[in-house]
Amino acid sequence: MASLSKSYEERISEIQRNNEGEEERWQEETAKIHRQHQLKCAELDGKLADASEQVEKLKKDKRKLEATLNEDEATKIKTLSAEIQSLNMALEMKSEEMKDMRQKNATLLLRVEEIPCKEQEIQKLKYKVRECTQEISRLRETEKTLTNEYEDLQRSAKKFVAKSEQIAKENDLLRYRMEEQAPLTQSLMETPVRFRSARPGGFSASMSAAIPTRNTQSTYGDLMGSTEELQRSIISMYQSRGRPQSCNVDTIYAPEGTYEGDTFEEDENTHLEHERCMKAVIDSGIGLAQHH
Repeated sequence: MASLSKSYEERISEIQRNNEGEEERWQEETAKIHRQHQLKCAELDGKLADASEQVEKLKKDKRKLEATLNEDEATKIKTLSAEIQSLNMALEMKSEEMKDMRQKNATLLLRVEEIPCKEQEIQKLKYKVRECTQEISRLRETEKTLTNEYEDLQRSAKKFVAKSEQIAKENDLLRYRMEEQAPLTQSLMETPVRFRSARPGGFSASMSAAIPTRNTQSTYGDLMGSTEELQRSIISMYQSRGRPQSCNVDTIYAPEGTYEGDTFEEDENTHLEHERCMKAVIDSGIGLAQHH
């Protein structure tokens, strides 16, 4: 954007310089043409005065010649004819000069008539310069707006990074807590499996010792209850804090698996089904012990 503004400013400066040079050139040329026109007019006036004097002189000469012709027509006809021929030639030459002067004067008048057109072109160029200036102002305003939006996006990105780091820390804390509960949960899951794998008639004193008593069952139930509360707290924390703060994918680490995004409801149902299976296994193991 800065390079574009700079190029526009350079272009406008160049146009202004060209316009100023063109305007000065046309003004100088107009003044020069005007001076030449005045000089030519003065010269033509002088030549016209000279021609008038010559005409008057020729008229006087003609009168003299007529007088002399009246006096001696026979002797002076040839001389007068030669003088008249020379005078006619001089008149023709002066006429040609006057014709050339008239043509030059007409050309100068045409060039003088071109001055308003050039002035109109100068006005058009000035209008273009104003348009370019307005365009540069608009581009500067656009650049300012884009800069503000870019700064807003940078601030939003910083906030997003801070939230992401906070979520990562919370996930690390949850994973750490779950890893602490993982051995206890695994031991609880393995105990009923040992009960079910025993043969119906193979209970011994050592097996009876492995069967949980009422105190053991109550302790086991308390542990299961605390595990369920921990899982519920994880789910509630995910629903209340994890989902609104995330941007693309929400991830929760639990002992039974990892929950991501929109699949959290399916993982929650799977988790509840897993809990029901664990309770069924525990109940079956306790029932076998009581039956024995």
